Amino acid sequence: MARTVPDRQAARAARFNQLQITRFVNPVTQALGHSNSRNSRVVETLCYFSLMRNCGRHNFLNVPVLIEKAARQLFRSPGGSQAAHYLPGQIRINTDFAWTFISDPSTSRRLECLFAAVENLPADYNKADSAAEEKGLCEAFRHVSEVVLVRDAGRRNPNHASRELIRRVYLDIWIPHATNAFAAAAYQKDARADIPELVKDEWGNFVNFEEHCAAHGEGFHFDEQKRILERYMESLRTAPPDLRDDKMTAIEKDFKP
Repeated sequence: MARTVPDRQAARAARFNQLQITRFVNPVTQALGHSNSRNSRVVETLCYFSLMRNCGRHNFLNVPVLIEKAARQLFRSPGGSQAAHYLPGQIRINTDFAWTFISDPSTSRRLECLFAAVENLPADYNKADSAAEEKGLCEAFRHVSEVVLVRDAGRRNPNHASRELIRRVYLDIWIPHATNAFAAAAYQKDARADIPELVKDEWGNFVNFEEHCAAHGEGFHFDEQKRILERYMESLRTAPPDLRDDKMTAIEKDFKP
């Protein structure tokens, strides 16, 4: 399925911010920044889902919450870089995209753009992200979305997100499940980074030189992806600012069902 651009103006702003502005950051800061931005967007998305539930326009009780590969993308990266999504997948409610349950075009588009948001990064980031997604990161995001949308049995307060529920699922579900996914993916990368020793035949010629060189190159990338995943785990130790009341209030003020 081809990924489409949900908002041309947002796409232009993202391209300018990511592709035109030159930033000089070290790899540790870059990895922490990408993961911190993912954590923030997870909380933002949960705020939208909570407001969708609490406004009472739709009954999400017992509705299946699914996750799939991203369907939206604000821009594509040039050269050897890749556009890495922040959110680890696309949420569907039953068979429909989550933003289609919001009638107000501006609010719906903002949620859609959350799923489309990407960062221009070296290719190893997308590979690290994909490995973590296969190890449970997608399921962690689907799970917290389901709890907020479907399983919230608390009293509905229209125009207000269920803030304590969002904080609880972030701390009790997202952090441990994301940590496990990153750790499993890092272990996998470490296991694949082994480089075979050079072997000589009876005349002193290397018989596996090409294999050794190829593995050395792959091993370098596996090591880099492991380091990225370790920084992702580190980022989970810091609570995203989006869990604060003032950040949630800002989303509530702009939300129209």
